Amino acid sequence: MRPSVNNATAPASPAFSPVTLFLIFLALATVAVFPLTLFDYGGDIMFQYVAIKCFGSQFWSGEMYPRWCFDAHAGLGSPVFVFYPPLPFYASSLLYPLTWLGVDIPSLYLFCLWLATLVTAFTAWWWLRDITSAKLALFVTVIYLWLPYRMELMMFRSAYGELWCMAWLPLVIKYLRLLMQGQLRAVPKLSVALGLCFLSNMPAAVIIVLASGVYALCMGTRHVRLLAAYGFAVLWASLLAAFYVVPAILYKPFITTEGVIGGVRSWSNDFLSMDNVTVHGQGHVVVAIALMLAVTAGMMLMAYLRCSHVREHFVKRELRAWSLVILLAVFMLFPISKPVWEHMGFVSMLAFPWRMQLAVAVGVTFLAAVFCQYMLAQNRKTNTGDTVMVLALLALVSMFVISARAPEHVTYGDKILESQFITQREYRTIWTDKENIAMPVMLERFDRRASIPKSRVLSGDAAVTVTRWSQNRAILDVKTSVASNMRLDLHYFPIWQAKTAAHRLLELSAEEGSGQMLLALPPGQYSVTLKPSIFAVSPWKIALAHALSAFAFIMACYGCQRRRKGHV
Repeated sequence: MRPSVNNATAPASPAFSPVTLFLIFLALATVAVFPLTLFDYGGDIMFQYVAIKCFGSQFWSGEMYPRWCFDAHAGLGSPVFVFYPPLPFYASSLLYPLTWLGVDIPSLYLFCLWLATLVTAFTAWWWLRDITSAKLALFVTVIYLWLPYRMELMMFRSAYGELWCMAWLPLVIKYLRLLMQGQLRAVPKLSVALGLCFLSNMPAAVIIVLASGVYALCMGTRHVRLLAAYGFAVLWASLLAAFYVVPAILYKPFITTEGVIGGVRSWSNDFLSMDNVTVHGQGHVVVAIALMLAVTAGMMLMAYLRCSHVREHFVKRELRAWSLVILLAVFMLFPISKPVWEHMGFVSMLAFPWRMQLAVAVGVTFLAAVFCQYMLAQNRKTNTGDTVMVLALLALVSMFVISARAPEHVTYGDKILESQFITQREYRTIWTDKENIAMPVMLERFDRRASIPKSRVLSGDAAVTVTRWSQNRAILDVKTSVASNMRLDLHYFPIWQAKTAAHRLLELSAEEGSGQMLLALPPGQYSVTLKPSIFAVSPWKIALAHALSAFAFIMACYGCQRRRKGHV
């Protein structure tokens, strides 16, 4: 049975030429990123610098998917890319050759944000033109780019991966909307859009799945097959990201989760409460979010007061659906929802209360599009006045976020970048004491890095010569008459494997406290190659995950190219 909802398209309007549209997007992206040049950097900016530098340098050295940051922690290394989604850093790697021309990492990061904003402008307009005219879609795109939460990601928290997730979010909503109209051909594209979110930022992607799930339930209550198709798209997207997700799950027991799961969360993961003002000192952020919620409430009220102007039954149902999404997201944002979070199981370990603003952001954007298309068209004077008011309010609250910077995070910024210090809380191996990986220790180690030997024999009479020590492997020439043990100037992690030229695996272990790698050497004269391999732990599971991702990718390409329309 085909639902009678296929009349929810925007009125025809003159289309922009591709060149004109591209120039507009360039201008929008440049204006949105320009404020970054006026303020000090803060938040997670140093982590983004280090990650972009490490991933880009190793990628262009021949590693298709770097999992181990070789130069992190002044050369000790870190498994950060086993757990951090790779897609944002593939995007930054496309621009990494600019560093060969003298562009420094902070400037490269600015280009990366500009690229993410450019993509966001296109995807937002591509979605919004289904709801309103092409010109009004551009206006609402400006609102989406300057939403307070997006400004917080870009200019306060420096959440690079989540910013890319917001770039793919409009595609998720666009193809989910088509699916709820009965177009089954949207399922492959919806799965790809969700997969891009999974590979950009997992906490944000979980929020997107929850919000889009509520929307789907509201829109497809009478069409079980549409809900089943949505569930299939989520599963398909999970398979697309399996090559990243499965290894992250299997290697998770070998790192500490302090500051991520359990214990005291940072303000950016917790509830919206007065603690953000009194404890974390984020008063401006609280004011920005409060104003954002006030604007949202006003737009929802206007929508219902003028709902008679909306003739399309499908759009009326969408208004109710996104209003419910916003209300639920706001509820989950405050401490009153804590009992609900406690009963959400593993979801509560991936999706954080503060990130519920992502659902509010997409709901507000939809309300703005409907407001512009159906509720401002009755009176030209009112149209202009209301449009200016909405844009001014959103720009105002965005500036509140921009003013709440955290420049104290970049003390010793140059040395942190040079030593590639990650963090002592996250991605720390379970064999490494926090004190041995603290920032002052790492910076001091970086200062004397030239005098630190790459290897040291602890027992036996082994003579070891390091013939290669690069970003993806180390090669040692060994000669020993008795079984010996040595310590390498690398952090141990199960991803590392040591093989002789005869393909014999040697035993690797960790030194408790320092977390450095210990290598057992059998008697003889031979060469040992150490390199990371993601298949070192549960190889068949990880191989199966890669195979499933490849199969899901092939099927997605096939599904996206099909032109035959399918309806329920």
